[in-house]
Amino acid sequence: GPGDNYGIGDQTVDGGRYNLQFTVEEIPLTIEDAADLVLSKICKPDVNALAGQEITCTILVENPSGPGLPRHVVVDDTLLTDVAPADYTVTPATFTFIGSTGPASPCDPIVNITGGKHFQCKIGTVPIGGSAIITLKIVSREGGDFNNRASVTSASVDSNVGNNAALDSVHVVPISDLSIELLDNPDPLAAGTTLTYTLKATNSGPSKAVNVIVEDLLPAGVSITSVTGTLPSACVFGIPGDNSRPTTCAFNTLAPAATATMTVVVRMNIPGVLKVAHNDARVSSANFD
Repeated sequence: GPGDNYGIGDQTVDGGRYNLQFTVEEIPLTIEDAADLVLSKICKPDVNALAGQEITCTILVENPSGPGLPRHVVVDDTLLTDVAPADYTVTPATFTFIGSTGPASPCDPIVNITGGKHFQCKIGTVPIGGSAIITLKIVSREGGDFNNRASVTSASVDSNVGNNAALDSVHVVPISDLSIELLDNPDPLAAGTTLTYTLKATNSGPSKAVNVIVEDLLPAGVSITSVTGTLPSACVFGIPGDNSRPTTCAFNTLAPAATATMTVVVRMNIPGVLKVAHNDARVSSANFD
């Protein structure tokens, strides 16, 4: 009826019809989910890592001053490297919050991209004054560079997107554990007979050894008959008794767990039976050992 109140404003009756006149005012709204998110990233070791050593990359997403709780916070992480995909591994990334006592939560599965890997981490929100931590671990068996970039976005207003991304890099140094075994036959030795030295160089990895050189420091009193190496190789006669001019075989590369063999045949020139013929051998490569 006419006495009923249908809203805030002026009400009049015109021929049995109610006319309502409202005054609309602008009221400031507070964006409760706005937040200036800050992302930082660091990978350890800081500069160089050895092949086979674990690299840990940590992404920190902070909400230092709000003013609100951001919605649908997502971190994108891209790892680019010149190392072949088969020569490195990346563990699934996880995230947690500083102060949390519960187990870490998984990020999305890591996917292969051209030249590296990519994953997303949907962390939901970050409390005011709080931080989310994402952890990623890398192990490379070969040398190369790993460049890791991370960025954060949300469905909320961010007043400063200039602090939403970070990049860190690690260089991996190849490392090879080379060993050598020296065998001789026959024993004992007699003058005028031949003696065969077999030198076996083995690479225990984790990286392939590059520019492998096997050296045989032959004793005086013998003359070299032949020097051969498992292919591909290039062998050069040395001067027996002169340690500055060893007999050598150069091998291009030696894969992890692989063995290269050098065979040296010499003739004994010393009269009588030689009970001891001292012979030293060594192996080296361009890699850190």
